[in-house]
Amino acid sequence: MQVTRQTTATDRWGEWALTLISRVLALMSLVYTLGSLFIYGFLPAKVSLAFMLLGVENPAGGRMFPPFGDLRWVTALSACGVDLNDLANKTSQGCDPYGRAAGLGYPPMSVLFARLLAVKGHHTGLLGFSIGLAVVLVLVLLSRRLVRPEWLANSLIALMLLGFPMQLGLERSNIDLVVFVLLCSLAAISQLPQQWASLPAAWLAWLAVAIKMYPLVGITAWVLNSRSAWRQRIWMPLAVLAGTGAGLAGVWGWYHQSGDLAAAPQDRDIGHGMRVPLTLLRPWLPQDYRLLEDPGQPLLALALTLLAFILLRRQGLHHQWKLLLQERASGFELGCLAAMPPLLALAWLGCYWFSGSFDYRLILALPLLINACAMLSCNKGMSRWSRGFLALILLGVVYGWFAPFFAPLSVVRKLNVVCDLFAMPLFAGALLALLLEPLPRWHSIRASQALK
Repeated sequence: MQVTRQTTATDRWGEWALTLISRVLALMSLVYTLGSLFIYGFLPAKVSLAFMLLGVENPAGGRMFPPFGDLRWVTALSACGVDLNDLANKTSQGCDPYGRAAGLGYPPMSVLFARLLAVKGHHTGLLGFSIGLAVVLVLVLLSRRLVRPEWLANSLIALMLLGFPMQLGLERSNIDLVVFVLLCSLAAISQLPQQWASLPAAWLAWLAVAIKMYPLVGITAWVLNSRSAWRQRIWMPLAVLAGTGAGLAGVWGWYHQSGDLAAAPQDRDIGHGMRVPLTLLRPWLPQDYRLLEDPGQPLLALALTLLAFILLRRQGLHHQWKLLLQERASGFELGCLAAMPPLLALAWLGCYWFSGSFDYRLILALPLLINACAMLSCNKGMSRWSRGFLALILLGVVYGWFAPFFAPLSVVRKLNVVCDLFAMPLFAGALLALLLEPLPRWHSIRASQALK
């Protein structure tokens, strides 16, 4: 009895210490991130005090100065009165604030909206700070609401906020963060029972697709996958799909005009999950073989995705996740927690498979990463091997989240190949296993029809 009491006291002290340390880490990461946002927005001359204090550069192309560079680009192009068709054609001259050939790699709808809303250059700081704050708050609230125990939730907050894609996206105030906020708003609005909610939901879907094309994949897959949630509200998915189609129709001419389709058949634009295994196979392929320019050949990445999906699906991961949500929330909050992570994660999967650039778009998958960690932290019938398999996948994703900080090291470059080749495809399969509702069985359909 005395030994048991001592063990219990030791466990309590250990949990108390973990909780205290995690609180300090989460608080420090919040202060650091929000302080960096404040510096970017209101003290740009002091940018050296914020992100990348040690001078680490973005291996994909270096940093932008001043901060909030991507958002400042949009506001500058909006203010200079450049023709939108010239932006789409990349033929405009003299408007780029960084002295490059002016032109966007996506439709200039964001520039058009900036003009309609009369957003000026001096608004960039406040707007970028607000966008970054919204993204941070969503991730913190989801972690605190879903993940148990507290020390794990706090540690996850620190990992997410301090990772390279998050810090890079916040420093640039990239348009993908705007898409993140729009999709979160769409998931929340779609849970309202009133019919009038379909109008703002359609508008948000239209806006997200008009700004960037890749939400088209996520929104469409989310609507089709959430069929059980729309049984009593058929007007909501119809409105969302109508808004999605209208957004695509509104910008298709610009995409066709500039040739910058998300899945353009160029080696640099092949989806990351497809490009890596194809590149590794290059030495064994004929020189004139065009496989590397065909984004429809995922090969090894697709095989690993299917492997993770099948193995984890057999464990009933989707059903266990629903049980977890029902324990943690109810009503409108339950609807938001059930809708927001799948919508964002499906949008990321669209980026992963069909776009050549998803560096800070991995932020879209973070809400479902939170859900996966919540699944690991509770015992919902998962076998020991499946919990270990999922933990190993998440460990690879966390490595990829921080690896760019140490890009100059040769060992990191070698590990990056392993991460891209195995961890990310397996993560995509785990997301699908967690997300996708099971298809109705034919015998169930026949039985229901017989009852009618």
